[in-house]
Amino acid sequence: MKTTTPEPSIGATDAFVQIQHGLYMLLFTIIIRHDDHLRLAVVETIRKILLAPIEDPHLSPLLRQQLQSLRDSLLRPPSPEMLEVFRQPPIRPVE
Repeated sequence: MKTTTPEPSIGATDAFVQIQHGLYMLLFTIIIRHDDHLRLAVVETIRKILLAPIEDPHLSPLLRQQLQSLRDSLLRPPSPEMLEVFRQPPIRPVE
């Protein structure tokens, strides 16, 4: 019986996560920095998610749960480890 090692799968997953991260950071940059109108629309949408009640009867239970999870994660205070990371100066210059 042939046994497989997890290294190729881990490498493929890592590459996929890196590609997704790059895409999300590009989209984030476009949304937040490139277009003032789009930035304001995103901020307004986040504000509505945080303030609006989730009791809409037209929402599916799954969507209601996801919105509550998003709200909870946005309102959760950052961890001490994350605060420490942001307090440190960058290792390399940011362009």
